[in-house]
Formats: sequence, C-alpha cells, structure tokens
Amino acid sequence: MCGGAVNEAPGGLIVETGIQATGFNQLHCDGGPQESDEAAIAAAERHFGSSGSWRIVSEGPSVAAEAFATRHGVERQPLYPVMAMPLAGSMPPPKTPLVLSTADDIAGLRLFVDCAGAGYRMDPALLKPLATNAALAEGDLRFHLGRLHGRCVAVSVSVRSGDTVGVYFVAVRRGFRRRGFATAVTWHAIHAGANPGAGTAVLQATPAGYPVYARMGFTRITDYWLWDLPGLHPRP
Repeated sequence: MCGGAVNEAPGGLIVETGIQATGFNQLHCDGGPQESDEAAIAAAERHFGSSGSWRIVSEGPSVAAEAFATRHGVERQPLYPVMAMPLAGSMPPPKTPLVLSTADDIAGLRLFVDCAGAGYRMDPALLKPLATNAALAEGDLRFHLGRLHGRCVAVSVSVRSGDTVGVYFVAVRRGFRRRGFATAVTWHAIHAGANPGAGTAVLQATPAGYPVYARMGFTRITDYWLWDLPGLHPRP
C-alpha cells in the first residue's frame, strides 16, 4: 500500500512499510537460539542501513537483541502486551459525544493522518503515504475517525482477517484524553471492522493503553519485547 515489502531472513522476517518512522520498519525474530537472532539482526542491519530507523520485535527475551541495542546505546522499550477479547457477550460500546465514522475518501484519510500524528507526537508528514487511494482500496483495512464539534480528535485502524479483527493505531489528541474517547474509537474499530461472524478482537497495547483495554474485557495473551533503533551509527 505504501511501497513496502516483507522479506524473509535467516532467523527472522524483515518488514518494511514504506513509512520512514522507527516503529513501522521492523525485524521480527523467530525466537530461536542466540545465533539465529544474531543472524537475523545482522541481515536487518544490512537491509535498513546505518541511517535507517527500525525496530527489533521478539516474543520473548533476546540476548542477541539486548547486546546489539546496548552496543548502540539503546534501551529496551517497555513490554507491549498482545491482548485478545471474545466478541460474543462483550460489553456494548459506550455512550460518547464523538461522531464516529470510517474514512471513505482522501479527505478522511488526511484527517486520520493529522490526528494520529498529533496523538503520537509524530510529524504527520511521515504518515502521509497512508492518505492514498491504495489505502482506501484495501477492503480489510479501515481507518476510523472520532470527531468532536467537527474536529477529528481520536482515530483507530481495524484489520480484518478471517474470524478475527485487529485494532491498531488508537490515538487521541492531547487535551482530549481521559474522556473515554480511546475506548469509543476502539469499539468502533471492532464493530465497523469485523466480518460477519467474527469471534475475536486482538490488539497490541502500549503501557498507557493497557488499563483502557483491560477495562473493556481484553486479556493479556503474550508479550512483545521491543528495541527501537533510530538511525544507528557506530559508537566510539
């Protein structure tokens, strides 16, 4: 959609999205022995180059990733739990003053990009590749908006896959938080993105989002270990 690619590497999978920001370009380690992670990390370093920004993702502790990050003065990110919730019998969406919708044109995608950038303290220009007709054509991928008095103040993304709907990129503008807006746009992503008969919603929680999702009924099923590597340069 944004000109990215997925490449297999010994011991892992290199994911490049076409968005030049650290969390969007990743190495997923297979979780094998240390030498397997070392080979995967070396392949990712060659792929992204010394000036590229990328992230190592592992489903458990990785001695190789920790050592590589330490050499470059990078600390591991907090654990990012993967959470799931059965849709049958789940709580109804909350009442909210937000006007909730799903982007169906470029103007809507531009609103998403602007709000997501503000919510994550990210230059919206980095997310500009999302505001394309190619994004609108992805039937299983939807961008959701929450407006208050006409202004987009909360966003989310849903991805449909079989009987599961994944929720991603939940963001709320600063100054509009602690009003239940994150809960509202998460519920909208689940119900607007689910296939008929979908049975499960899944997401990956930030430390700040974890209590929100736990109150909604999501439970922790595993953890991701993350190391963000923004533009590596050899240390003296």
